[in-house]
Amino acid sequence: MLDSYPFEDGDIAIHRSAIRNLCSLQRNVTVLAYQRFTVDDLEEKWLALSTSARQNHLLQGMVRACRRPIDQDERLHCEEVTLPYLQKGNGRGFLDLTRSFMIPDTTTIPTEPKFLLNKRFDQMLRPGPNGQSDRQVFFRADKTLCRNMFICRFLSDTLASIFDQPEKPIVFVKGPQPKMTRAELRNMPESAKADRAAAKNSTIIRCESLSCQLGQSKSGEDVDFMVCSNCSKTMQRRIFYCSKGCQKADWKARHKAICGKPLTLQDAQASAIGKEPPKQAWNTGQESIRNALLEIPWLADMVNEGK
Repeated sequence: MLDSYPFEDGDIAIHRSAIRNLCSLQRNVTVLAYQRFTVDDLEEKWLALSTSARQNHLLQGMVRACRRPIDQDERLHCEEVTLPYLQKGNGRGFLDLTRSFMIPDTTTIPTEPKFLLNKRFDQMLRPGPNGQSDRQVFFRADKTLCRNMFICRFLSDTLASIFDQPEKPIVFVKGPQPKMTRAELRNMPESAKADRAAAKNSTIIRCESLSCQLGQSKSGEDVDFMVCSNCSKTMQRRIFYCSKGCQKADWKARHKAICGKPLTLQDAQASAIGKEPPKQAWNTGQESIRNALLEIPWLADMVNEGK
């Protein structure tokens, strides 16, 4: 399996983007969970539900998180996303899993994702007696990232189900896609072909700058995006910016180190967020949540650690 696992510049670029997405997702999940725990009495409400009611919410979260065929494959590596695990302790398994992904400081996008350790998963990917090749290192990093991304999406979707929030549609973002041979494309399942075509034809693209004030995703019809010509010509890598200001801001922070150069796994991980992520001010609602956290011992410790 490892011999056929993709390992090209485009694949590492996708991995880099996924790191960034996971960091943002963990921040969003944390903000949502803080609110649910402190304002909406999540723990009390969850534990008061019957086993069947909790099961319905958990199954709904799984269904939402498995909207694409590839998501179902990632779930195979997530023994935490199973009913026995989540229902243990009268439902405390789900609460504990949610807390394990909460980050201490949500005023910034974390520079590194928070990974949930799992002995079985780590043992499956442990290095052999002869060490690891570059392809094996990438495989391990990619599967670890996908596993944690799926768990975070499941937590977000389950919290939405508990509080009767509608399911969010999948938004495809333009970006590099792995190169495939004609035979591989011909043998792809129809659902995978549809996903690939939707991603290719989507008008939704993302400004690369983390300090972008217009938002992380914009429609190509609304914003005249620029593309880094050096990356495009030399590496066929599309890096979008919505303005000169965003391009300049991202140059020193991250892009200078990888512009027009082949990506290594280390470069991708180091430049996904950068050393100094932009500060994001708390809004009024978040301030009230943060103040409420200080009254709860275990949450207060997390908040104080993030200072």
